Amino acid sequence: MDKYSSVERYPQATVQHTRALTLNTALHAKHLANGAQMEQQGGWIRPLYYGYAHKRQASVLSEALNVRRNVGMLDISTLGCIHVRGVDAVKLLDWAYTGRFSTLSLERAKYVVMTNDSGIVTDDGLVCRLKQDEFWLTTTTRGLKQVMDQLMRIVESEQFNVSVNDVTTDYAAINLTGPNARHVLAELVPLAAIENDKFPYMNHRLMAVLGFSARIIRVGFVGELSYEIHVETQHAEALWDALMAAGKTMKIRPFGLLAQRMLRLEKGHMIIGCDTTLSSTPYELSLGDLVDLCKDNFIGKQSLLNLQNTSTQLLVGVRIFSDDKPESLGIPIFSDQGLCGSLRTCDFSPSTGQVIGLAIVDRQYSCAGQALAFKSTSGRWERAEVVNMPFYDGDLVRQRL
Repeated sequence: MDKYSSVERYPQATVQHTRALTLNTALHAKHLANGAQMEQQGGWIRPLYYGYAHKRQASVLSEALNVRRNVGMLDISTLGCIHVRGVDAVKLLDWAYTGRFSTLSLERAKYVVMTNDSGIVTDDGLVCRLKQDEFWLTTTTRGLKQVMDQLMRIVESEQFNVSVNDVTTDYAAINLTGPNARHVLAELVPLAAIENDKFPYMNHRLMAVLGFSARIIRVGFVGELSYEIHVETQHAEALWDALMAAGKTMKIRPFGLLAQRMLRLEKGHMIIGCDTTLSSTPYELSLGDLVDLCKDNFIGKQSLLNLQNTSTQLLVGVRIFSDDKPESLGIPIFSDQGLCGSLRTCDFSPSTGQVIGLAIVDRQYSCAGQALAFKSTSGRWERAEVVNMPFYDGDLVRQRL
């Protein structure tokens, strides 16, 4: 029996199936053994949280606080993974994404966004340069097919000499995150190799872990010292067990999707399709720095040239003066002049003790201090206020520890 699956410590796991065609990650059995409450998200069965069903909110808060104070681990195997290789690899990526890749150094990772012909953001992810003509790409869980389709359309139309392979199900990945993350990882790899000066933020490298190869990326979504550890699927359970054992004295715990979303909200990190609309451009999402309009061409360039100084809305952080938060996404939000946008997401923030959220509003209502209002689930009008982001660790110190 798995040493982390005692009946006394973990409740009975549950799985909610919402459609027939779903995928399990290579760590599915580990989640069930640890009492995860599971649900289909983006075509995968994923752990929402670990604990009793009737203690959902308490479990999520506990997981989130443990990441902030100690260390947690999250199964991120559902992220799309794409391997790109060939003499035209850089040309392909320059066409597909808004940024430039010829200047990306070896062992460096780059946060990227993809747009359609209209300049609308359709996905985001990471691009890691492995060699001069070889790259490792990650996509959002829901965005893999769309990204693959766009890459293949470009390859065919431009006749690029490059191979593009979806390797998502060949790999599993764990996000190790929290102030104790480096100490846990140092039980599996040499500490000197992962010290801050040798392995800074947004770097990646291939390292030996437990005798097999692991692609480790120093990046995180929740605002803490974080490592993404990607391994072939047959090594996933061994990696999980090793991390749990290594972090036992450092209070390591697995955490689920709900805690991750709570933590990323504190950092003001958006989720494509959740915090964006069908008309969101990089400029409206404060991602204009990721758009290189000096490149010869890329999907959406002409539209973005026209939009760069004309976008009318902006993604902003909001503080909500009520615990009666809405359950649905995209509800209308108002200024004293009337409808001015939509509240995209909100949640309680354990780090600030407030209910916080993200909203897309007309630019004239996007300054800190702007008063807003919306109707809650109960039908009452609730007050909100635009605030500066991020809500947590505004100096970006913790993710660069």
